[in-house]
Amino acid sequence: MVSSRRAHLEIAGAVREGAAVSAPSSSPSTDPRRQRSRRSEKAAAFARRVIGFALLLILVSGGALAWNSRGRAIYQRWQRERQVVQAETALAAKRYEEAATLARQVGAVDPRNLRAARVAAESLQALGLEDCVRWWRRIAELNRYEAESVTKWASAAFQFDDLRSAYAALRQFPRGTDTAAYHDLAGRAALGRGDVEKARVHFAKALAKAPEDAGIRARFAEAHLESSSPEDRKRAVAFLETLAAEPGNSRALSLLTKEALGRRDMVRAAQLSERLLTRTNLTFADRLVHLSVLHRGEAPTFAVERERLQAEAVQRTDLLVQWLEWSAQEGFAAAALQWFKGLDPDVQNRARVMSAVADLHVAMADWQGLREWVFNANWAELEPQRMAFEGLAAVRLSLGGVANAADGPWRQALREAKGQAQHLHWLATRAERWGLFAPAEATLWQMVQKDIDPDGALERLAGIYRRQNQADGLLKVAKRQLELHPRDPSAETDALYFGSLLQIDALQLRPLAERVAARVAEAPEAAVAVAMYRARTGEAAEGLRLLRGLPESELAAPDRRSLLVLLLALDDDRAAAREELDRGITGSMLPQEALLVDEARSLIRTGRNKR
Repeated sequence: MVSSRRAHLEIAGAVREGAAVSAPSSSPSTDPRRQRSRRSEKAAAFARRVIGFALLLILVSGGALAWNSRGRAIYQRWQRERQVVQAETALAAKRYEEAATLARQVGAVDPRNLRAARVAAESLQALGLEDCVRWWRRIAELNRYEAESVTKWASAAFQFDDLRSAYAALRQFPRGTDTAAYHDLAGRAALGRGDVEKARVHFAKALAKAPEDAGIRARFAEAHLESSSPEDRKRAVAFLETLAAEPGNSRALSLLTKEALGRRDMVRAAQLSERLLTRTNLTFADRLVHLSVLHRGEAPTFAVERERLQAEAVQRTDLLVQWLEWSAQEGFAAAALQWFKGLDPDVQNRARVMSAVADLHVAMADWQGLREWVFNANWAELEPQRMAFEGLAAVRLSLGGVANAADGPWRQALREAKGQAQHLHWLATRAERWGLFAPAEATLWQMVQKDIDPDGALERLAGIYRRQNQADGLLKVAKRQLELHPRDPSAETDALYFGSLLQIDALQLRPLAERVAARVAEAPEAAVAVAMYRARTGEAAEGLRLLRGLPESELAAPDRRSLLVLLLALDDDRAAAREELDRGITGSMLPQEALLVDEARSLIRTGRNKR
């Protein structure tokens, strides 16, 4: 059994050996199962080409993307720089249209390009185009409103009578700016809103800093021709005489002629007017001044010249407005209105003309006619003016001239104004001129709220409250000034004085009193304010010490003398108080200031110091 098993294993081994010998080689080169076909080789080659093309496409796409994001930006910057250089070259060569076109193209795609903005502003201004104002404003914004840029912005705005932009520019001047240019521009703005007194202050400061500037001298002269100061008027006339000697300066001659008319010096007015007519650059306004001389001098040529100017006025809206304004001022309102009604409707239906015709009705005191003129009209951008005239007509037609009859139309006028500076200035000036206290107050407070010349508006409000004898209004103004200018010495003094006068809680006023007290040695107003505060806190002796430390001239005003009498009575010096009362205290005072005298009399009569 063993031998048969061994034989079996030997046979199996022999079979395995034979099989190994007879089996073909299994190497890749000889195994048909592992050999590639021609088709698979082509497929592999195609795959390699596709992969290569894809990689190439990726590289090209990446390069294109890189060009779009970086290369294009570099090219565009180069292109803009080239255009700016071309624009600057054109500007230097006085090819203003070319310079403006190139600079505007750059500015459209690169709003922060300061060089392009400057070329656009200068070239457009040289071409006499109002669009330069917008570019000067952009320059000021890019320069973070430094004084020189804001000055150029404001100057351009005034050049093109863009008062809205001019007021906006003035608000951007750095606080405390004290240059001749700033004061000149601020004076022009004050004149534009009808605040002649403030204009005179600014022009005087501008002239002190730039005494040889012809423009400033002319504006100073114009503002001071009707000044209450004889010295200022004399200086203004002297400036104008110098300017009038220049062949091209007809404006100075016009002003001198008007000044002579104002003094009713018809001989001098006629001489100046004849000189005016010899100027080649005579304007329509200059010829109207000459017409005034003919009218007031009863010259035989007046009627012919009036007809000539009236016919010429129809040709342009601005001339027609000037003609209607002259007619209202010179007493020809009725004749001008009758003539105007015969004009073509296309000439009549212009907003500025409608406003001038409304002034004709005002000059005639034709309130019903004024109401009919403005009632159904559409004045477009001058809608606030239309509503103001409607308010005036309502007041004048009300029985006894009820002031609040204008409230409704005036509220509508303020809504229509939409916070725009030129409208609010016009409304405030007209309300004051027409004697409408409540509308003027509402308009000026809106200007303060909208940050439209708030300092000027507060000054005008203070003037109104003084004329209306309203101490509470003056206190309100002082508080608002302190909100605008914290620790302002003048505002602090006013707030302390009027707060004490109105008997505001002394504890509330104490911090203010301590700050104002530090200035009593240098400012009489501060000493008076602190003395009023001492009167309210029962420290009469300290209040008297402050008042007696002032020069006699500082105590002459009736309001200060009334305070002095009260302090004497509070200090129980009845003899001195009676002596002051016997001298008499007369003059303009606020009602609360007059009550100080009554309070002093009561203390003297009873002999008891209630404090």
